[in-house]
Amino acid sequence: MAIISAGNTAFLISLFVIFTPLVEWLVCRGRLYGRLMLAALLSLLGVYWLCGGSVLRLGRGEWLVMAAALLRACLVCYTRRLTAHRPVPALVLVLTAVQTGVVAAGSWLLLLFTFRQPPPLPASWQFWGITLYLALFATLFAFFAQNYAAGRTSPSRLSLLLGTEPLFVALLAALLINEHLTVLGWVGDGCIVASLLMVLTRRTTPRRV
Repeated sequence: MAIISAGNTAFLISLFVIFTPLVEWLVCRGRLYGRLMLAALLSLLGVYWLCGGSVLRLGRGEWLVMAAALLRACLVCYTRRLTAHRPVPALVLVLTAVQTGVVAAGSWLLLLFTFRQPPPLPASWQFWGITLYLALFATLFAFFAQNYAAGRTSPSRLSLLLGTEPLFVALLAALLINEHLTVLGWVGDGCIVASLLMVLTRRTTPRRV
């Protein structure tokens, strides 16, 4: 976020919606369904308009976010391969524990490399309440839900469902902190909802991997 705008970050990380069907086709030997690709493009266009429709200038930060989007697509597809036709609950718990541990260790190492002497931790209950919420619900539960869903649907459908995150962020921002969406933002919201309906109204059976 220090070298890239928030709008560009939100848009570029949503590229995993497009990357996932391609990775699924290569890794899981799935099919490139035209309906899913159209829904993915519509969702990406909606995120672009929701972020303001600004012109992208690809710098170091933008390329890093695009790499993160590709890695996220690979994660969804490989999680599908690991969880397909296996005892899902136990495996999901193990995967969730490993992912949470990696995030915790990586964050601690980043803190050590960023600061020679770590800053003192805040003592306010608001800080620790928000931190606890982010750790339990935005990280631990999010990993568990994604891993559990990966064993029960195709990576492409899962990525499209995950791609609705900007929609809920915009709606909650409007409801909770009185942010106002522009006309273009509402059009973007409509595109994301339309892409979601395209996925939910047509059921595709994931191919055995």
